[in-house]
Amino acid sequence: MDFFNEIMKFGDIFESQETIDELKDISDEIKKYDVYDVLARISGLNLMPHNQNKSVLLDSLIAGIIREEENTYDSTYKMSAGKFKKLIGKINETNLALSIDSNENAFYQNVMLMDNYTVFNGIDNTPAYNLQMLIDAKTRFAYFNGIRMTLTATEPIFIDSDNIVDGYYCLWTYEGNEYESGTFTANSTSANSPWNTMSLRFNVY
Repeated sequence: MDFFNEIMKFGDIFESQETIDELKDISDEIKKYDVYDVLARISGLNLMPHNQNKSVLLDSLIAGIIREEENTYDSTYKMSAGKFKKLIGKINETNLALSIDSNENAFYQNVMLMDNYTVFNGIDNTPAYNLQMLIDAKTRFAYFNGIRMTLTATEPIFIDSDNIVDGYYCLWTYEGNEYESGTFTANSTSANSPWNTMSLRFNVY
């Protein structure tokens, strides 16, 4: 198994000695069973929507297991469902459980271009975010006194409860010369032409 350098043990992953001891006890228990079967079950739990915010627990245990040398896992016994349930219960009782945040999205996020789209990005919320930022960079731009500004953040706007993105708040950052006043202009273009460009202009005093 030795996916990582053999010197990388639990102590190199977690700072808390109590957390290290807790996960080491669970890992030692897993050594009595078929480790590949256990890893498959733990990984499968990550696919369940209500476990989305539990990846900090499940991934940490997986990381600790695969940092052990392969020859420490030589059992072929299958763990019973009851035993596996108790093992997962022990993970929920570790100090790592304090790191769990509430779900931000249920495995999906909205992306807007021409229409509203749902992207099923799994437990990693960065693909949809990066896609939206790429779209925004290509379809939105703003200037202050003729110098192009940087789009640094966007936030979707939901006018009603239909879970459809109605628009975006845009945060623009000016990185040019210092001015006490000037003119701000911005354009936003969608792909559903015609009449698909919105322009904004105002003076700053």
